[in-house]
Formats: sequence, structure tokens, C-alpha cells
Amino acid sequence: MRLSAIILFFICGSYVNVSAQITGKALNLPGIWKYDGGSGFEIWEMVGEELVGSGYRTSKLNDTVKVEDLRISKTKNHLFYTLITHQQTQQGLKVIEHKFIGGKRKMFFENLDADGPNAIKYSFGFFNKDKLSITIEYEGKKKPVKLKLRRVSEV
Repeated sequence: MRLSAIILFFICGSYVNVSAQITGKALNLPGIWKYDGGSGFEIWEMVGEELVGSGYRTSKLNDTVKVEDLRISKTKNHLFYTLITHQQTQQGLKVIEHKFIGGKRKMFFENLDADGPNAIKYSFGFFNKDKLSITIEYEGKKKPVKLKLRRVSEV
């Protein structure tokens, strides 16, 4: 009786829980990451079973502006990356959401939408997990945008 109750609990639990826990290299992401050149930073933290981040840019006058919200979640066999940008226009604040899908453990994400970046790849330093490269590919551009970051603090 007790064994059948435990088995039933696990069977029901496997169908109810659609989200999954983040694993692999993505677990190195929580922290404060500063862009080489001092043009801004990203802050990442684990919130429940998701990685939640924010991107900030720093002007030459040292004004800091939040420009994007970031999220990495895992569902079954894929990592999902959501990028929400905040752009100031003549009409006010414009919010654009891009969704990307990745593999089970890799930090390479391809765009699900037609507009915006085609792909985003996060790679950590081979021997140093406090170094991070972000490569952003756009359709029509031969050279991808490459950003170098270093961790300045853990969250």
C-alpha cells in the first residue's frame, strides 16, 4: 500500500511539473558582470528555478539606465531565453520581447521570432568562470557582435 502510494506520487508529479531545474553551464551565470570598457553591466540571479537578469548601460556622464530584462528557464529538454528591451523613442518607452530556444544544457539560443537578433551565445572562460563572452548574431550582418564581461561580484 505504501509503495503504491509513493509510485503514484512520482507518476503524477512527472506529468504535473512541466518546468525543470536549470543545470550545466547556466549555473555559472548568477552574479554581477561588468562589460569590458565600462559601458555597462548585467546582474543575474536564481529566482526559483529560473535565471533572471537585467542589463544596464552606463553613459559617459556615468548615468546608468536599465535597457533589458533577461530570463533563462528550462522546460523539458530545452533552455528558453527571453530578452525584453526597453528603448526610449519619441512616443515614449518601447518594450520589445524576443524569445529564443536552446539545447538541454548549451548556452546557445536561436530566435523564435523573425525580428531581432538571430542567435545569442554565452560562453565562459575555459579556466576562469569569472570571464564571459556573449556573441550576438544578426541576419544580414557578416560579423557578429561580441561582448566581453567579467564577474565583479557574486549574487
